[in-house]
Amino acid sequence: MALCGSVYEEDDPFAALYDPELDTWTARPAPPRRLTSPAVVLADGRVLVVDASAGAFFDSASGTWDDAAIPDVRTVPGQYNPDALTVLEDGRVLLSMGLSTFVFTP
Repeated sequence: MALCGSVYEEDDPFAALYDPELDTWTARPAPPRRLTSPAVVLADGRVLVVDASAGAFFDSASGTWDDAAIPDVRTVPGQYNPDALTVLEDGRVLLSMGLSTFVFTP
């Protein structure tokens, strides 16, 4: 899934789903706000997308977005948008952000 597409404020957020078998893109409902960082697919099939101040879950079955309640890390010195997300065996997500690493429980 590719999300949001642009970091420019004048561009509207959008989402599109890529099917590698068909090599096609399909428009999906836009996220509630611009999210410009990594995404991971969780064990339950939802997609988690985060940035430095927010996160959202996308449920491809229903086509809906829900808030992920990611802590706002912009207040922590040296923090940036997430560099990488990794789903751990227990279902939690490891967020590598600038100089720190956080564990998030979806």
